Amino acid sequence: MNFFRTDLEYRASLGWPKDGIFTNVTIKDFTENQYRFDLDGVEISSIPVPHTVPTYAYRFDAKGKSVVISGDLTYSKKFASFAKNADILVFDGMLTSDFSFVPEQAWENLKNGLKQSHATIEDLAKMAADSKVKKVVLTHIGLGNVDIESISKVFSAKGFKGEIIAAEDGLVINP
Repeated sequence: MNFFRTDLEYRASLGWPKDGIFTNVTIKDFTENQYRFDLDGVEISSIPVPHTVPTYAYRFDAKGKSVVISGDLTYSKKFASFAKNADILVFDGMLTSDFSFVPEQAWENLKNGLKQSHATIEDLAKMAADSKVKKVVLTHIGLGNVDIESISKVFSAKGFKGEIIAAEDGLVINP
């Protein structure tokens, strides 16, 4: 709460109720040995994933359904076993290849930075195929149109048999 205090105060100033922002909040810290707990019938587990800063993937299991969510990450062999048989996998699909808006002198640094912080489409496909998830939702997909057909071909070539969805604002998916 201290880290996000400015953001939380801003949201409260817009009229969001302070209950659930500043009061009635339970903070559950993950430790090196404890990445799992239950909350109101939902089993929540987490693993660290490789990125340039500490980053985690989360798994939510309830009533025989499961959703795995990860933000930015690079390839991780451990990820497939963590996401195994999930109904929905939401993860980083940093597919932007058009950086024409970036000054030319920054392009090389940006490209190298992305390689160190985002999995390639082939690596994403391998993690999805190895985990045998039913649906993949690609987020953080950058600018421009997403060519699901081309992405599906890469995923299929890696053995993924499920559905691929490009995230968009307001998207609702049922497992």
